[in-house]
Amino acid sequence: MLRASAALGCVPLGVGTVPVDAVDVVARSLVELCRKPDAAGGTYHLTHPDPVPLTDVFAAMRRAGYPLDGVDAEQWWSFIDDHAADPASSPQAALRDLTRYSMITEPEYRVPRIRALGDSGILPPPPYPPGAHP
Repeated sequence: MLRASAALGCVPLGVGTVPVDAVDVVARSLVELCRKPDAAGGTYHLTHPDPVPLTDVFAAMRRAGYPLDGVDAEQWWSFIDDHAADPASSPQAALRDLTRYSMITEPEYRVPRIRALGDSGILPPPPYPPGAHP
């Protein structure tokens, strides 16, 4: 989604959140889960329990120098469809349903509560370092 938005020069407005976490946190969590005998056979979504607003992600991209206009979500999807053969947009076009689900732009797409790191007894750090929230 980020690569496609950068290539298109625009981001969808009115989007929701994305469940993410830093790779080092996920790696440490995997090690901790491997050390817990009662974790065997469980399903763990290694994301922070507090999802990051996509508007924060887009703001960080702008601070990094990407000129991004905000457009209606349906217009953004139209741009994705128009550029589906472009290597920067083709993965997004292929993952249309997954992304529409995570962007929460439509009532039928709702992200369920997932069993995140905090549910496993492993307490993740906040999604932003202190003082770094956009």
